[in-house]
Amino acid sequence: MQRSPATTPWLSIAQFAVFALAVGGCWILAALLAASVLVSRTNQGALPMDMTSLGIQSAGLVFAGALFLPSTILALLKILGKPLPRSLTGRAGKFLPWILLLLWPLVLVAGNWIATRSALSWLILPPFYVLGVAIPIWGLVEIGRRGLPGGSSQRFWGLFNTGMLVGPTLVIAVELGALALGITGLVVWAASNPDITNEINRLFQQLIFSSPTTETLGRLFRPYLLRPGVLYLILASIAGVTPLIEEALKPFGLWLLARRGLSPAEGFVGGLLSGAGFALFESLGVTSNLPGENWASLTLARAGTDTVHIVASALVGWGLVSAWRDRRFLQFGIIYLISVTIHGFWNAISVALGVSPLIQMSPNSLPGFIQRASIAPWALGLLLAALLALLLGANARLRKSLAAGPERPAVPPGDERLGAQST
Repeated sequence: MQRSPATTPWLSIAQFAVFALAVGGCWILAALLAASVLVSRTNQGALPMDMTSLGIQSAGLVFAGALFLPSTILALLKILGKPLPRSLTGRAGKFLPWILLLLWPLVLVAGNWIATRSALSWLILPPFYVLGVAIPIWGLVEIGRRGLPGGSSQRFWGLFNTGMLVGPTLVIAVELGALALGITGLVVWAASNPDITNEINRLFQQLIFSSPTTETLGRLFRPYLLRPGVLYLILASIAGVTPLIEEALKPFGLWLLARRGLSPAEGFVGGLLSGAGFALFESLGVTSNLPGENWASLTLARAGTDTVHIVASALVGWGLVSAWRDRRFLQFGIIYLISVTIHGFWNAISVALGVSPLIQMSPNSLPGFIQRASIAPWALGLLLAALLALLLGANARLRKSLAAGPERPAVPPGDERLGAQST
């Protein structure tokens, strides 16, 4: 007998189609990059750094494809009406995440030694690259979801993979649209000012006839970065617009489950998984581009950004489901703004660190938050400690509420059947 339209698992079909393509795409690209490494080995003029970068990018794609595979298989089982295995949602031991986090610095030290001293770094470094990125993210997920319900194994992997693929795709698309609007506004404004137009034309001519090196680009753009107005514009974009977009779209998978009667604890875990997937996508991409002596320090810094993504998305997921369940829309708005503020504060401090070398050149012309960039590392450390405390506190509060009495999923009026599903 054919399925009735009311019971057709459209989300499972979409999950299978999207992530099956993701598996194939990742592994095909990984094979092409691996082939490029082998070709580079036969090229006497190839740089070891180039081969190492290609090698770790290939490893990252293999790892990403492997992470998309469980979601693909589970969705197929759901479509075929087969029972879903429970083993894929098993939890780590109570102390395993902490042990892994304690061993993580050793992974970074070993990987950094290989990257800077081993002639076989193109072959040996990729596993350390994957572990260096994945361990802190996995540890935070296990710590954050300890003792909390997360739904079926299909939902677990679906939310994680959606955060890893669909969320970043939507964020990039919206951010590019916002950038296009901003550039259009600047062009319109510059067109009304002949001096600005002439200055932009001179800059483009210098870019065209100059070699695109870091030193050249720094020399051309440094005078503009020294202008407080430009710095404030950069700050508004990176610490304002970007967090607003990302915190709304990272938990996109939860938006698809709006009518599935999730509990606040499930929303928290769903946001946690969405943020973890997004963090993994970003960190795999960023850390694959600097395989040399900066790899360990960059991976360490990315772990802080990963924490921001994970904790902020977990809070948004909690607030989002609470709004659907109990109509607490004001509470969700407050939680969303708190998450955006946390994310924006982290980005603002990172901007200060990024442009702090300009202080020695023109200290008096820079905004105050840039002039005090020397305290930025301490501020980041304090914020990171506060985020870990917030993650542990939220987990403890949700477990306490579960212990007080079992949560019955709230079901939207007239949709009782959907509330019983567990996709």
